[in-house]
Amino acid sequence: MCRRIRNLSLSILALLVAGCASIPRSATPSTQIVQLDCAGLASEHAQTQQTRDAAAQARRNAWKGVLPPVVGARYAFAHAAASTADERIALLQRQQQARACAPAAPDRAPSTTATVTAAR
Repeated sequence: MCRRIRNLSLSILALLVAGCASIPRSATPSTQIVQLDCAGLASEHAQTQQTRDAAAQARRNAWKGVLPPVVGARYAFAHAAASTADERIALLQRQQQARACAPAAPDRAPSTTATVTAAR
């Protein structure tokens, strides 16, 4: 019986970690964005867009966890990642405008609206 509980706990932990680890993050700290040139800003913008997309996908797939605590934890992690990506995109856009850089590829709708539509 104790072994079953341990195996179940390890399975839940593995699902949680797998869901959280699949969202890519930029290695550039937000405090260093002001030091980037136009090419660096465009690159960071593209990476952050990928983060936002992956976070939105993770939120849409959160229901696939079998147990409600896993679903809640995966959804919360994905929501936090999407919010961080949205804030980072806003910062990158402000820096691009301040440096008169060419605009990045058009933004897609914020991930929060895509999630609400997909959840229905």
